Amino acid sequence: MENDRVERMESYVKDFKSLNMGILELDTGRRPLILKANRIKSTGPDVRLLQFERID
Repeated sequence: MENDRVERMESYVKDFKSLNMGILELDTGRRPLILKANRIKSTGPDVRLLQFERID
């Protein structure tokens, strides 16, 4: 932002941090996956990417 010569119309990319959320057991098939922040009273975190790894 400090190096911009003209004010941008779009927003800047945030510095996201990795967070290991543990192991999930998912049933076979397609179902919606809902990410909730139940313990946060205000707006939840901004999420850029969810990456899953299959463990057999």
